Amino acid sequence: MPDPSRSTSGREGDGEVGGQVGGDVGRAPAATDPRNVFGGRRDALFRLYVVSVVAGGVVVFVLAGLALDWDAVVHLGPAFSLVVLLLVFAELRPLFTSGSRDVNGLALSTAFVYALVLRFGLPVGVFVQALGTTIVDISKRKAPWRTCFNASQYALSWAAAAGAMSLFGRVGSVGSPMRLAAGELLGAAAGGLVYFLVNQLLVGLAISLMNGTSLRAEVWETLSYEALTTGTLLALSPLVALTMERGVAFVPLLVPPLFAVYKVASVALEREREAMSDALTGLPNRKLLADRTAQALQDSEGSVALLLLDLDRFKEVNDTLGHHVGDRLLQVVGERLSTALRAEDTVARLGGDEFAVLLADCGDAAAAERTARRLRESVSVPIVLEGLLVDVGASVGVALSPADGRDLDELLQHADVAMYLAKESGGGVESYDVERDENSTSRLAMLGELRRAIAADQLELHYQPKVDVSSGAVIGVEALVRWRHPVRGLVPPDDFVPLAERSGLMQPLTAWVLDAALAQLARCVPRACSCAWRSTSVSGTCPVGRSPSRSRSGWRHTASRPACSSLRSPRGRCSPTRCGRPRR
Repeated sequence: MPDPSRSTSGREGDGEVGGQVGGDVGRAPAATDPRNVFGGRRDALFRLYVVSVVAGGVVVFVLAGLALDWDAVVHLGPAFSLVVLLLVFAELRPLFTSGSRDVNGLALSTAFVYALVLRFGLPVGVFVQALGTTIVDISKRKAPWRTCFNASQYALSWAAAAGAMSLFGRVGSVGSPMRLAAGELLGAAAGGLVYFLVNQLLVGLAISLMNGTSLRAEVWETLSYEALTTGTLLALSPLVALTMERGVAFVPLLVPPLFAVYKVASVALEREREAMSDALTGLPNRKLLADRTAQALQDSEGSVALLLLDLDRFKEVNDTLGHHVGDRLLQVVGERLSTALRAEDTVARLGGDEFAVLLADCGDAAAAERTARRLRESVSVPIVLEGLLVDVGASVGVALSPADGRDLDELLQHADVAMYLAKESGGGVESYDVERDENSTSRLAMLGELRRAIAADQLELHYQPKVDVSSGAVIGVEALVRWRHPVRGLVPPDDFVPLAERSGLMQPLTAWVLDAALAQLARCVPRACSCAWRSTSVSGTCPVGRSPSRSRSGWRHTASRPACSSLRSPRGRCSPTRCGRPRR
C-alpha cells in the first residue's frame, strides 16, 4: 500500500528503480529525513488536510473500539495469532519489485489485513493494521504525524471497504466469523475495489498538496502499477481467510508461497541492480543516471546541474602500480564523492576514470561551481594505496539546465566540453560557455558559411607593409585575410581562422589568400599605384599568430613581383578596393 508521507519531489522513489536499487545507490545518507517535516508547498491546506484525515481516523478507531468485544479477541485462536505475526513480518519486510518507483516497497500485509476484515469484521482489521503501521514507522524513525496519518487513512479506507461489503450481505465479526462461500465473493470484490479507490484518493491528495501538483498527475502516474499489485494482494485475501477458517495447521502453508515470491523478487532486483549500477564501485551507471536526471528535470523548480569529473594522472597510477590499485583508487574516489554530496544528489560512474554528479535544485551556476570545487578538493586529498601515498587530481566541467541542456545527453555533452577546457586551462573547474565550444551548432553553421564564402569570394585581404628598419624601405607586405559576411558584417580572423584550421578548410583558405594576393599585385598597374618593380616577399599570415597547420600548408610564399612604391607611405597601401579581387 502506498505511503502518503512521500518526499517533496513527487511520489517517494520516483525516477528510481526498485527502492533498494534507486533509493540509496550513489547518494549520501541523510542525517535527517526531510519527509518528517510537517508542511508542504501548499502548507496551510496540507496541514488542514492531514488534521482532517487524522480526525476521521480517530472517529473510526473510537467506533471500532466501542463495537469490538475485546474478551472475544483474546480467544480467537492460534490461527488468528499466526496471521497477525505474518502481517507484522510483511510490514517489516516489504517486497521490492523490479520496475517499482516506490522506495517503501510493496507491503504484502494488505492481503492479511483484508482477510481479517472479511472474517472478523472491520474493528479487528483496523486495529491490527494500526499495530503493524506503528511498528514499521517507529522502526523507520518516521515522525509521529506521519504515523498518525498512515494509520488514519488506512482506517478510513478499510471502513469504506466494509461499508461496500455490507451492501452485498453479511459482514463477519469476532463473535460470528464469516464462513466464506461463493455468494460472499461479490461483496469481497466490491469491498476491495472501494478500498483501493479511497486509499489512492487519500494518499494522492496528500501528495498533491505537499508538492503543489495536481491530484490527477499524482494518482495517474502510478495508477496501473498500484492497481496491479494491490489488486493481486486483495485477490489473495479470501484464500488467507479460508486458511484461517480451516485451522492453525493450514496457516503455515502460506509461508512457502510467500518465501517463493520474496525469492523471485530478490533475484529480479539483483539483476536490475547489476543493470543499473557500476560493478566496480557500486555507484549508479549511465542508465540509472538518465532516469534520475529525467526525474530531477521534471520535478525541479530551479536549476539542475550536471558535473563531469575526470581524474588527472590516473593512467600513471594504472601503468605504474597496476590495474588492481587503479580499481581501488576508483572505489575510494566514488566513496569520497558520495559522502560529500547531499542525500538528494547522485554520483555515477560513466566508465574509466570519469564520474558524473547530478545536483538537484542546485541554485545558480556559482553554487554549482562551489560544489564542483569542494568535490575536487575532496578527491585531491592523497590516498594511501599499497603502502604508497597516491596523489591524483581532478578536472570538473559544469553544465546547468535549462541554459546548457534539457536532457542528460545534452548536459553531458556540454559538461564534457567544459571539463576539457578545465584540463587545458589548469584551473580545475570550468562552466560551459557556448562561446568557447568549438563544436557548438553556431560554429558548425559558420563552418558551412565559410566554405561557401571561399567559393563566392566573400573574403578580402588587407595589407600591412614590412619595412627594413635600417633603410626605411618597404621590403614586402603581409596579407591579412578578412571575411565580409553578408549578414554578420566584418568577421574577425579570430572567429574563423581557428575554425578553418580544425576543419580541413585551411588548404582552400590558404590557396585563396595566395591567389588573391598575387593577382592583386599583378593588377597593381603603374598608373594606379606608381609601382617600382622589385623583388618582394608576400607572406600570408594572420594576427592570431602562426599555427603548425599554416606552416604545413605553405602559407609562406616568395615571388618576384612588382611592389608599389606607394607602399612607402601609409596612405598608398595596396588594398583590395584599389587593386581588385582575383578572378576565379
